[in-house]
Amino acid sequence: MSELSDQDRSIAFARRHHGRLANSIIPFRWGSAYVDEDVPLRYGSNFLWVDGSPVDATAAGLIAEADRILGGAGFRHRIVAIDDADLAARVRPGFVAAGWDLTQLVLMVLSNLPSTARPRGTVAREASYGEIRDLLERLQYTYEPPRSPEAMRVLVEYTARLESVVGARFFVAEVDDEPVSVCDLYIDGTEAQIEAVNTLPDFRNRGFGTAIMRAAIEAARTEGVSWIHLYAEGDDWPRYWYEKLGFEVAAGYSHFHLYPDR
Repeated sequence: MSELSDQDRSIAFARRHHGRLANSIIPFRWGSAYVDEDVPLRYGSNFLWVDGSPVDATAAGLIAEADRILGGAGFRHRIVAIDDADLAARVRPGFVAAGWDLTQLVLMVLSNLPSTARPRGTVAREASYGEIRDLLERLQYTYEPPRSPEAMRVLVEYTARLESVVGARFFVAEVDDEPVSVCDLYIDGTEAQIEAVNTLPDFRNRGFGTAIMRAAIEAARTEGVSWIHLYAEGDDWPRYWYEKLGFEVAAGYSHFHLYPDR
């Protein structure tokens, strides 16, 4: 049996992750929809995911399925995730013509961890959801465009579900015993994912993000993890920062979406 590619491993990892969190998984003509009606304002919990590269898939057909499944469940947003680059390129004009936007993501896999010293005075440690809740609330006010108070509450409280259902672990860097930077770590067997890396604006560019990343990577390796990955937007600065930390681009993904105001 041939070894799975990094892209195949990441897809399998994500499908297990979303499968454990979803209230229902709804098959459609070209893939599956992951749905959680309890959190309609968490768009990443409610989306369609295309399997492979079906030759008969069209933008119009995928939009119709998104309207049927997500619209039928009362959701106002729409998301169609596509792994295959050729399919994404083929349907892109149709999505754009229909007014949808596209977010290009890259899969990044850790190949080497540079031996960079942690910043002097930085404390990076593991923390519980209860310890990071206030920081998560503060971070919600830093996002653009602004989110509604209800959306912010939902997104913060959902993190507790990530901790209890899929075993999310959190790592923080602190200043004067107050968390200022945080990331999530998900471990599944010998594989792991790092997600939701963020730092309060006043404390950025001071090494706190590097400290929590290193702490998460070290914790994963202590648990016997041999493959660590994450996702970044293809044209945004964090991608290049992750490269400095030893991650390399392994594949690309396309998320077509239509977002109302939250």
